Amino acid sequence: MPAFAVLLGAMAFSFGLAEGTAVDWSSVHVTDVARVEPSTGALGLVAVSAFMVLIRLFGDRAVAAFGRANVVRLGGLVASIGYLVAIVGQSLPVLLVGWAMVGLGVGMIAPQVYAAAGHAGGGRMLAVVVTFGYGAFLIGPAIIGALIRQVGIRHAMVLPLVLSVALVALSSALSRSEPRSGAEAGRGRL
Repeated sequence: MPAFAVLLGAMAFSFGLAEGTAVDWSSVHVTDVARVEPSTGALGLVAVSAFMVLIRLFGDRAVAAFGRANVVRLGGLVASIGYLVAIVGQSLPVLLVGWAMVGLGVGMIAPQVYAAAGHAGGGRMLAVVVTFGYGAFLIGPAIIGALIRQVGIRHAMVLPLVLSVALVALSSALSRSEPRSGAEAGRGRL
């Protein structure tokens, strides 16, 4: 397996676990930490989902303007800050801001990593990378559940925080998979 596929697989695992945690645990986290009713705690998932949708509506324009690597770098940074806010926050509004930031941050990472895999290695590399991402999305919440039993819900959120920081560190690898602009492509044909 090419080294680039392994790197993209590591990125896919990282965002898969960070996104899966947000989707499956944000409501429980808000309910437990803010000590609110579960119906109010569900606002955690609403915040995550709404901001994931929002960023995906503008994602293509962001990638065209800033590049794939920068979008992933900024997304990982925003998700990291969101997880940090969720870890240290106590009140409902603060927790909802944290989870909204997580949704905003992770929302554009998957499409960019998957696009890089498809462009670099076609369907075979894409299949490998998607397996890492969806695998983490499916098993990640169980890993977080096991951590919660050991260290509590706030401390368990450190794992997706660390993985979001890892995405920031690994994002520069996506620079080599950036699509070339029309002018650059034209120069390459001369």
